Amino acid sequence: RFAFPLLVLALLPPGAARAAENLLLNPEFDNLAMESGWTIAFPGASGTLLDWTPEDGNACAGSGAGRIASSLTDVGTQWAEAGQCQPVDSSAWPDGFHAAFSYFSYETLGLAYTQFISYSDTACGLGGGSYLGVDSAQGPIGPGWHRVEISVPAIPPQAQSILVAVGADAYQTTRMELSFDRAYFGRRPVLFTDDFEAVASTCRWSSAVP
Repeated sequence: RFAFPLLVLALLPPGAARAAENLLLNPEFDNLAMESGWTIAFPGASGTLLDWTPEDGNACAGSGAGRIASSLTDVGTQWAEAGQCQPVDSSAWPDGFHAAFSYFSYETLGLAYTQFISYSDTACGLGGGSYLGVDSAQGPIGPGWHRVEISVPAIPPQAQSILVAVGADAYQTTRMELSFDRAYFGRRPVLFTDDFEAVASTCRWSSAVP
């Protein structure tokens, strides 16, 4: 029953089987890497704390999640956003740009989302480049873990990097926290995800008897 899928993979052109590889560093927040690779999207504006929590989105041993806390604002709304800068060549992405995040909030969110923020340099504006635009997709809100995905057919042709980010707003005057996990960014929409990390685990998979 496994011969046909294996034959299909064997017939794929070189690199095709890897088209949906996750390009993000540390997407599952294994405890060996903690929150490495991730940063507050707009320091001072969208958060004051980025760290790691053992509360994994799938309760996987040896893994955890990233966590960001907002900074206080003067309008009674808290905002937290974190992401990872990815250099890109728009001509090499014929099938668009795709990302996904799992997220959990300890507060009642007003909005949860993922974003592609495009820049004209390879360092998301830190190399002297300009902001070129943003694409956003909203996710569900309410208790528990949720999933948000974004796909765009193209980014500005002059873009050389994208900040792949997840964030949320909460209508409150006290600091809000947002946990995020199971991050993905790649050339194809995500179908299945494993841990992508050094800690091998089957806890994100389920089984069924035919």
